[in-house]
Amino acid sequence: MGTTVINIVLYLLQALFFYYYCNSIFNSKYKKSTRLLWILLGFTVLFFVFLLGKVYINGPVIVLTIFLIVRFVYGESILSSLFQGILYLALLAATEYVSIPLVNILYNLYDTDFHDDFHGYLFVVLISKTLQFVCMMLLIWIFNRNKSNSVSKKGMILTLTVPLSNVAILTMVEYISRKTQYNREMNIVWGIIAGLLLLLTFLLLYNRSYLVRQADKISELTLEKQKRELDEQYFSIIEKKNDDMQILAHDFKNHLATIRNMGSLEEADDYIDKIYPAIEKFSTIGVSKNKTLDLVLSKYVSLCEIKNIEFSFDVKTANLHQIDSVDLTALLNNLLDNAVEAAAQSAKKKITLVLKQQSDYMDALLLHNSCDSAPQENAGNLISRKADKETHGFGTKSIRKIAEKYGGIYDWQYDEKAHLFTTSILFAREQKR
Repeated sequence: MGTTVINIVLYLLQALFFYYYCNSIFNSKYKKSTRLLWILLGFTVLFFVFLLGKVYINGPVIVLTIFLIVRFVYGESILSSLFQGILYLALLAATEYVSIPLVNILYNLYDTDFHDDFHGYLFVVLISKTLQFVCMMLLIWIFNRNKSNSVSKKGMILTLTVPLSNVAILTMVEYISRKTQYNREMNIVWGIIAGLLLLLTFLLLYNRSYLVRQADKISELTLEKQKRELDEQYFSIIEKKNDDMQILAHDFKNHLATIRNMGSLEEADDYIDKIYPAIEKFSTIGVSKNKTLDLVLSKYVSLCEIKNIEFSFDVKTANLHQIDSVDLTALLNNLLDNAVEAAAQSAKKKITLVLKQQSDYMDALLLHNSCDSAPQENAGNLISRKADKETHGFGTKSIRKIAEKYGGIYDWQYDEKAHLFTTSILFAREQKR
């Protein structure tokens, strides 16, 4: 009776483990409750097959059941479903073959079936299922490491030390209990405590996975918010450009009529020279011989004009050609977004960007912007003033990361008297990317 109860709990735990495993790495069109129901049904079949005592059919039935669940509940390919079935069987066998010799050593059951010893059988179940869950967590990390930025190898290994420590503790306590001949009541207490340890291990790892998913959602929301803010900026710029173009088109008709009525070519030339600057401002900036840099500068010239910020730049002696266009765009957008935000709230409303050759080996980026209040910092790191701090601060991290990638040195200073915030980055000139 005792081993039957253990087996029922065992298959229920395995069903829950597998449900958690599949939901972590696969997508499904079915609701979670429907998925759980099908998995419970599948493992119920496995339980009754196990009760038949026909060892030679257990393996094929396990592979077939897992195959059907992954194939039809989670919609994976035939090859992927078959792989998961074989992988699950291999994992199940490996954890049991590790646990059984350990129990044989502790209980001296080399000549006796450990199923006849309730305590020994319980110990095999606890250790094998703990090891199985640890392995499944590692597989989840392996299959998801390219999908999530939140799950680090170091963090996963540190987390898995908890169940592995529990296995070591259970083994040591059980060894001592066998030496001191615990009575029946103490064995029951030991079994309950061991079961609670296994349950707490499951809850701990499940909670960590939940926190990881929440962190990923926050990152996605942050990226979505940043994208929306960029879209709003571009819409504002396009709207202003469109208004200006309509005004220019209206005025241009009058200009053409005026030129047509002029009496001499010299008079027409003088008039064209006067209206040329109004047309010139609609062309994209092209001063640096770096197309990416010119496009970014054009964007912020228009954005600063909308926000009534004075924006000046000098990029004649350096254009950061050694930096990949994607990295350069991210770097300048993060730097200038922060500068625009601070300058727009200041009295002077001024931004200056300077790129210059510092030496034969170094290029310097200097960004000055007006800022009426000193920035918040912690150990030299800037802290966002925005209320939802957990979704901000990624820009500064991105700036520092890109600077380090290209051998750069990132620093910032704030002049309280001048109300001026300065960002400086030194880049290695000889580094080509």
